[in-house]
Amino acid sequence: MRALAQRLNASTATLYRHFPSRAALVLAVMDRLLGEIDFDSAELTSGSWQDAVRTFATEYFDALNRHPGAARMLADHAPVGPHAMALREIWLQTMLHNGFRMELAVRAGALVASYVQGFAIQLAGRRAAAGTDDEVISAAVGPTDVSEYPALAEAIRSGAAPVPLEDEFSFGLELILDGLDAARVRPSPGRRR
Repeated sequence: MRALAQRLNASTATLYRHFPSRAALVLAVMDRLLGEIDFDSAELTSGSWQDAVRTFATEYFDALNRHPGAARMLADHAPVGPHAMALREIWLQTMLHNGFRMELAVRAGALVASYVQGFAIQLAGRRAAAGTDDEVISAAVGPTDVSEYPALAEAIRSGAAPVPLEDEFSFGLELILDGLDAARVRPSPGRRR
């Protein structure tokens, strides 16, 4: 708080008048970031639920990538401000409108948010590291005796690996959609006989 006050050319007491703690300040900043995500709930409910989930995930991912380090902060602080609550409401309305049970809609929201945050943390880490994972893997396999790792060497030689992070994100999101589709039509666990 002291460092932020100095950077803002203000006093620590001024910050504490607006935010009772560092955690409260972080939550306010996170909620402001979530306010950058603008969804039209009518548009989301008019298309397929899969398209709605893709839109949620990519818009959230884009917002986190505009603010490196934000995803790590979100991992430590569950957002509860008005923007976070509005996003949760839009998510639930969209999923319920598309035939999801409440419990599944809530869990799906948490799953997608965690998935996006994980990829955003990974991308932020790559920005800070010297070289991407792809470059590091390719360099490590190059001088290595390929007889030790023939499948990995073939994957790199054929161009199947390394997988760009953006492709990995899209691939995983499609797998999540497939899993949610299967879960959506399954009877709820309490109703099985």
